[in-house]
Amino acid sequence: MQSITQHHGRRSSTQLTLKAAFSHIDLQVIPTATGPIDVVDLFCGVGGFSEGARLAGHRVLLAVDSNKSALDAHKLNHPSAVHELAILPAENLRQLLPSAGAKWHLHGSPPCTKLSRAGGTNRSAADRAKGLFLVNWFLDLVAEVGCTTWSMEQVAQEDVLEELAARQKAAPSLYAYHVVNMAHFGVPQERKRVIAGSPVLVSRMQGRADPLRAPRVMDVIPDHPALAVGIKGRRTTLGREWYKKHSKAFQTPVNKIPMELRMKEGGLSRPAPTVLASSPLRWVDATGKTIVTLSLKEHAALQSFPPDYRFSRLSKHALTEIGNAIPPRMAFELMTDWRG
Repeated sequence: MQSITQHHGRRSSTQLTLKAAFSHIDLQVIPTATGPIDVVDLFCGVGGFSEGARLAGHRVLLAVDSNKSALDAHKLNHPSAVHELAILPAENLRQLLPSAGAKWHLHGSPPCTKLSRAGGTNRSAADRAKGLFLVNWFLDLVAEVGCTTWSMEQVAQEDVLEELAARQKAAPSLYAYHVVNMAHFGVPQERKRVIAGSPVLVSRMQGRADPLRAPRVMDVIPDHPALAVGIKGRRTTLGREWYKKHSKAFQTPVNKIPMELRMKEGGLSRPAPTVLASSPLRWVDATGKTIVTLSLKEHAALQSFPPDYRFSRLSKHALTEIGNAIPPRMAFELMTDWRG
């Protein structure tokens, strides 16, 4: 067993800051212009959306997930919410939702494992159909339950985008969507997803995007290994051709190229590669060789979780919970100054 506060034997503690991810809110709950709204978080996982909505000044009313360890961790961070362990669709869900006429927001992050290419390239038509079933179920639910506003985070795969385009065309007052790079919203990683939701929320979210807001790894995790020049994941590396081009600079006694200028995407002066549930990110040296795996706390920082957020004690569970979550920073951007 390993706590989120442990560090895989590398350092006893790590100085982590979310200044780059939450620079203008200082991790304090922001009062909303129109008052708080109740939030229902389906497929909530460890609570990325719930935490972002809380920081934006809203109340998490109900959280539903089929993963007990993730739901237990959600409960630690959001004890006032009702927590329901259930495999969705669930017959009793309607009984748990706010009553007719109530003002509330519905969010859903249907599992994307069977839709995402990050899980492998061998997804069959049957796999995609299973993944798309839950997306369609949630989108149908939006139209049926009478929530004030809604949102959904999902992988930007062709099947999902085609379905969203069709629904937007058929009901433009209900459905809207936009593919985002979350780094443009202050998330310290190159995480590309589709955010769907009420047109008023999606439109305002689009107006908040700014490539210049992309945080740097060195700002979010200043206490990185001394020899680290970047981060790589399973698919994103520094690359041999890049190393050949700059190898002389690394071999000279006095490095003439500042370290922050040597990086390509994923370096210390850029956002990190996408945090995944299936495999950890790694600190790498100038040759692209792995120095050490990022700690759970560092993964959580790149996902923009507050430093005191609690996860499952088992490392493998915590890594999955962190990688599967919508970054709280993205949820905060969507729900700040909420207008229904």
